[in-house]
Amino acid sequence: MEENTLGGTPEFEVSKYKFEWIANGRPCTPRLIFYFERCPKYVTNTKKLEHNLEDKIYHILKKTRIINTTGSSLFAIPLNDEFVYISEDKPPDRLGDAVRGLILDCLPGASMQVEVPYSILPLALARYQENLPPHYAKAEHEARLSVALNLFRAQARGPVYHQYAAQLEIECQSHWENGRQQCEAASMTGNPCKLPKHSNDQDHMSGFIYKAVCDCGRKIGAREDPYNAKQANYLFYQQIGKECQCSKLEKINFPIFQPSIKEYKAATLHESEDTLSVLSDRSGELTPEVERSLVRQASTTEYLPGMLTLSSPSGLLPVFSSWSLVCLGASSLYSHNLGLSESHHPGFLSSTNYLLPWDVTVYSKSKQNWSHVNKYTTRGRRGRPAGTLPQFTVKVFIGVEFECPSGHRFMLAAPDRVLKATPGSIVKDTGHKIAESDMPLYYPCACRAGKLAQLMRIHVVTPKAPVYCTLDPKVQPAPGSPIFVSTTDGPTRLTQSAYWVMRLPYVYVADKEHYTQNMSAKLLQGIFGVTEIEQ
Repeated sequence: MEENTLGGTPEFEVSKYKFEWIANGRPCTPRLIFYFERCPKYVTNTKKLEHNLEDKIYHILKKTRIINTTGSSLFAIPLNDEFVYISEDKPPDRLGDAVRGLILDCLPGASMQVEVPYSILPLALARYQENLPPHYAKAEHEARLSVALNLFRAQARGPVYHQYAAQLEIECQSHWENGRQQCEAASMTGNPCKLPKHSNDQDHMSGFIYKAVCDCGRKIGAREDPYNAKQANYLFYQQIGKECQCSKLEKINFPIFQPSIKEYKAATLHESEDTLSVLSDRSGELTPEVERSLVRQASTTEYLPGMLTLSSPSGLLPVFSSWSLVCLGASSLYSHNLGLSESHHPGFLSSTNYLLPWDVTVYSKSKQNWSHVNKYTTRGRRGRPAGTLPQFTVKVFIGVEFECPSGHRFMLAAPDRVLKATPGSIVKDTGHKIAESDMPLYYPCACRAGKLAQLMRIHVVTPKAPVYCTLDPKVQPAPGSPIFVSTTDGPTRLTQSAYWVMRLPYVYVADKEHYTQNMSAKLLQGIFGVTEIEQ
């Protein structure tokens, strides 16, 4: 080094250093050393193995020209110095050391303390809470709790396992009950309410919407899943009746409760209470002996809490009728050649929109000659034996209509067969089977959805003859259940030469029990009747 005359600081003289140093930017070429952490098994002479490896490595590097003798190599290998070293120590057990260190850290008094907030537990709770909706049903809660417990069982060990498992259940239960419970109150059709848990004063909503037909059968509308009998059997039909105008049709009203005071209430019924229990307003003035000989009056202070059945206490009536009976008009509205028109009776499946002819023989008590009714009826027997009552036959058209939740409608020709008319021809079936048999209350719909249809309407076209056609429906929604009726006053008379439609209840609710869909439910035989008009 020489002193710089300009700056006064020493500098390297470039000309005194080799060109390789300037070109490579380093004062010397680095030397390569090989270190093997593990020694092969069964090797007794490690030094000899090192020398053999040195020869092989040098030969490979030399042959591939990675090193040369010009001094411009990336690295150099000393010719006389050893550059391969093999460790004779055992290889370190890193995984074992890590586990042993973790165990030592977790011991009492060590640097790491495992407390409840940091447990083997938060992972399972997080799995329970993963992608939770704002509120959910009990079944969802139990399914997620099961997943969380399975995760906990797969990871947890130790003497406090059961304590933390119980704590996990408590925390999951608390998380669900903290404003996340679904109401789940069952509708009349068995669907749970999907709203957050609320009081019984608020309306329920399952989210299901069905298609349903009005009283007269001329309009299809949307029906919300009902949560009580009044919604199902009365309010919906009142609303859709205003849209259809069938509320203005001629109708026969069934007896309902008529209050005489403002503070009327539901009657309290007891299983041991017989039908002659104190019910009427005046019964307090009567002795049991006198009361048994009287015709019971309908109560005006207490109403029947459920729907009317044959076993309902005498004198109690419901606050609304679950049945409807309307007259569409004259009997000429129905043509047996054409069936029910789509424009007036929408939703019928193809070739099922026909009524069935029912020929009924009527025996006259007046012993008059009924030849003048033959214009409208089938001629009776001639040459009847002396002393027998005159007879004549009338033709009534009847039909039992089923309706599925999708709004599809069809008639049955028999208890086990859907009516199927041949296009362009008259229906060959008669109404005797449906008039004289128990009819199912539920029947599989032939639509693609394959839903269960319910018997909802009874059609009757009365003849222009001196007879009364009567309706007396009796429905048993389950084996051994009460028999539901529209009235306890006996068969209801229909006017002559008219088209009448009776709409049945959508749900059946007794005093203390609601009957869901049951394939054994039936409309009992004997619903149709024909009697002579007394002259």
